[in-house]
Amino acid sequence: MTETLERTTTSEGFPHLTETLHTPRLKLRPFQVTDAPRVAMFAGDFDVSRMTARIPHPYSERDAREFIAAGAVGKALAIVHANGVIGAIGLEAVDNSRAELGYWLGRPFWGRGFVTEAGRAVIAASLRWCPTLTVTASHFEDNPASGHVLAKLGFTQTGERMMRSIARDQDVRALTYRLSRPATERSPSSRLPRP
Repeated sequence: MTETLERTTTSEGFPHLTETLHTPRLKLRPFQVTDAPRVAMFAGDFDVSRMTARIPHPYSERDAREFIAAGAVGKALAIVHANGVIGAIGLEAVDNSRAELGYWLGRPFWGRGFVTEAGRAVIAASLRWCPTLTVTASHFEDNPASGHVLAKLGFTQTGERMMRSIARDQDVRALTYRLSRPATERSPSSRLPRP
């Protein structure tokens, strides 16, 4: 029998996104109320929020506490580097067989491969939990760095659409993607040696 999101998710989200995942440089864990100041500081940066569909600007510590209390459990994990939260990554069910990957990262941590590393871990855990899961993603057209991350994770572009950016208060052209192979297949340690 084929697994579906309808059978395996709960109203609280994805069961595997309530656990802690470890990567070589990061810990991906459920959000805690004490994360609110750092979440507000990084997500409240307009250069971060304008690249997301749902983060408003301005974004206060109260907004961060509400996100953590009401919406983060089972849907997003805190990306933790050293001793603090630097971003978020998660999945949202689209229908009974698809989920969309989403993420944001504080500006001081851009360009260091953290989202790629976190994405590999979340995708691998997701596919272990539900092998038939189809993972999609999108990014605004003016955010090519996110497109590079998705390509590294094994996504291929499938089209484009207009998406609302709450921070910008406007519809913005976005590129859409679908995972074409598991992210773990792209890691050098999983490649077979050439004969």
